[in-house]
Amino acid sequence: MAVFLNFERINIFYFILRKHLHHFYCIINKIIILVFICSLVSCKATKYLDNDDKLLVNNKIIINGTETKPNKAALKTGLSKLNNQKPNKKFLFVFRARLGFYTFANKASKSEKPSKFNKWMKEKLGEEPKILDTTLIDPTKSRMQGYLFNKGYFHNEISTAWTSKKKKATVEYNINLNESYSIRNFDLTTNDSSLNYLIEATEANSIIKTGDKYDSDNVKKERDRVTGILREEGYFTFNRNYLYFQIDTSIGNQKVDVNLLVNNLEDSTFHKKYTVGIVQFNIDKKGTKKDDLSKIDTTILRKVKILLTSNDIKPDLLARYIYFTPDSLFHESNYSKTVTRLSSLGIFKYVDIEYEPFQISQDEGVVDISIKASLSKKQGATIALEGNTDNQSSFGTALNISYLNRNIFKRADRLQFNLSSGLEFNFNNPVDDEGNKLSTLSIVDLNGDLKLYFPKILFPAKKIKNNLTPYKFKPNTFIGLSYSFQKRVNLYSINTSNVSFGYDFKTAPESRHIISFPLSLVRPNESSYSAIFLETLEKSPFLRQSFRQQFIASLIDYTYSYTSQSFGKLKNFLYFRGNLNVAGNLLYAANKAFTPKKEEPYKILKVPYSQYARIEGDFRYYFTLKKGQALVTRAFAGFGIPFGNADVLPYVKQFFGGGNQSLRAWGYKAIGPGGFDTRNADFILDQTGNIKLEGNVEYRFDIYKFLKGAAFIDMGNIWNLQSDTSQPLGNFDPKRFWGEIAVGAGLGLRLDFSYFIIRVDAAVPIHDPSYPKGERWTFDKINFSSREMRKQFLGINIGIGYPF
Repeated sequence: MAVFLNFERINIFYFILRKHLHHFYCIINKIIILVFICSLVSCKATKYLDNDDKLLVNNKIIINGTETKPNKAALKTGLSKLNNQKPNKKFLFVFRARLGFYTFANKASKSEKPSKFNKWMKEKLGEEPKILDTTLIDPTKSRMQGYLFNKGYFHNEISTAWTSKKKKATVEYNINLNESYSIRNFDLTTNDSSLNYLIEATEANSIIKTGDKYDSDNVKKERDRVTGILREEGYFTFNRNYLYFQIDTSIGNQKVDVNLLVNNLEDSTFHKKYTVGIVQFNIDKKGTKKDDLSKIDTTILRKVKILLTSNDIKPDLLARYIYFTPDSLFHESNYSKTVTRLSSLGIFKYVDIEYEPFQISQDEGVVDISIKASLSKKQGATIALEGNTDNQSSFGTALNISYLNRNIFKRADRLQFNLSSGLEFNFNNPVDDEGNKLSTLSIVDLNGDLKLYFPKILFPAKKIKNNLTPYKFKPNTFIGLSYSFQKRVNLYSINTSNVSFGYDFKTAPESRHIISFPLSLVRPNESSYSAIFLETLEKSPFLRQSFRQQFIASLIDYTYSYTSQSFGKLKNFLYFRGNLNVAGNLLYAANKAFTPKKEEPYKILKVPYSQYARIEGDFRYYFTLKKGQALVTRAFAGFGIPFGNADVLPYVKQFFGGGNQSLRAWGYKAIGPGGFDTRNADFILDQTGNIKLEGNVEYRFDIYKFLKGAAFIDMGNIWNLQSDTSQPLGNFDPKRFWGEIAVGAGLGLRLDFSYFIIRVDAAVPIHDPSYPKGERWTFDKINFSSREMRKQFLGINIGIGYPF
């Protein structure tokens, strides 16, 4: 199949896109103006209330007492959730925009026949005014008193009052906490000595500690903890309902005694232990034809009965990951171990475990265990298209194709193939030195990556394999091949081939480690070098060395990532990813030892190899403000230094900024280095460097169902370690680098369809280090009504998924 590109049509397409981007910009303007008008209207919402109605604008909670500020803040947060009536929601913490939409639409509806648009605005975007209902104040007060009682403030006092000014009401809850109660003694009472022994053995891990403040939440957690201990030790039928607490508050001095009591079974003086009976695994075959069901074979491994067809998965693999063993004591943790490990294989839609207990005698019980799983679709493919336009009249597009086979060898071995291609067009009438018009196509990128994952550790010593237990570490071994081709039209082309081997495993649910040992060959195509590029290489020895043919033999490439995110829970969390890449050291040491007098740089198969150290860190914190709103902060720092056998970092290992997921007001690789003036330079190559600093702040909010919005600020730059006459001010200088931080700001829309997100971001540079010092702030240069200004400053990014 042949594909032909007509660049004249691409040119026309670009200007059509620009036109539509202009319309998009106008629509954004109108939305902003409408939101602003409605926000102002919300301030006048009381004008349209009935005479006796008052708009609730604030629930004020005042806590008196000697508690610390953090404790008071935590109590306020808990108490504020108990209000039976709450004010209208605010947009960007300031305006009650949804109230404004309602008021605006309601006003129009009264003055004329309601239009469909007004009805839609009122019902879908609007929020009717929250009118003060004084009958709800006392029930809220009672809920608050109960909450404080459960926190150990047994004698709390709450007085309420409400005030009104210009038909806006504030309800005040004035709280006297009085003294909180603390725990004097914590005791356990049970008539079953075996239970008592187990509980006492774990007393050091008790959530309830002598001297701590009384908190009913901790009492409930302790009950769950004890229940978990007993179920882990074979007491299958034991549940939290057999535990109850007695709280004695009569001892005085703001002290309480807490007693944990254990009830026995109605028909016995003790609780029974259970062992594991029959363990069976089978694939859910709902909807499968009878002929296929007849092909199911039964295999017994490690006393586990496994029912599979030959097309499912090898039974010995599953047997290793089923942690229930017939005739052994029942341990509840084996449930989570089995489900977690089988799910982590990535071949099942779901894994479910059912229990069927039997009483075989007065003293003993047996639990039969049935494990059911449904296979995911074995193969899958995705296609994603991205695009962006920047202030240099460039338009870039990228096509990403991914293929996944989840079970290629029927042992949960995973094959992944990714192919990405990118094109960038420059429509700024490019010409050569003789005035001849050049191609509008400026950059071609092609990248292919093939990886095969095995769900176990291959090759190392048996002791290491045994220590990396499948349940805890979820180990994978991978082998990878990749190839990339980059062509700068009329300048150069470069090829990079890579082969890698490594391990991917976890040491905790939130921590992931990837250790790999890649070997790369970078091969610039010198026959493709243009005269202007050769002249540039001649002027810059650092650039010339970074473009030489070379091996990159990594001693280690180690990536560590951590996240505190709890899926399904609305809470703040952090994410960190760090990478350390060291290359060339072993080869250099060998050369120094065995060929000490040989002239550097040393070579392998007549090709020089790189020697460097490169480290980077990406830290993000996600503030969950409330449902549908989040503030995301990100900080990135990267540093690379060549040494020994190399004077510069390989070009493919240098840092860059700009583009869809970086500084969105600038194009891909179009920022820096440092204060280098790219606007007046005769020739601009991709801007890369040895150092990168970047920070982002993005506020995300819901607009309407699947439509979401964002406001963001991006900042950062790249720098070189050494001074280079071809890039003045491009080196890192501690005295001036602060003034060379680029800053961009913008707004974005997201179409969130759960399974994928389409993102459109519009951004402008507000501090551009390419301008001379003293002229870098661009506020006086930006004029949103000017089409030329938008063409010069406005960057549009279209992508799939969030930028970070």
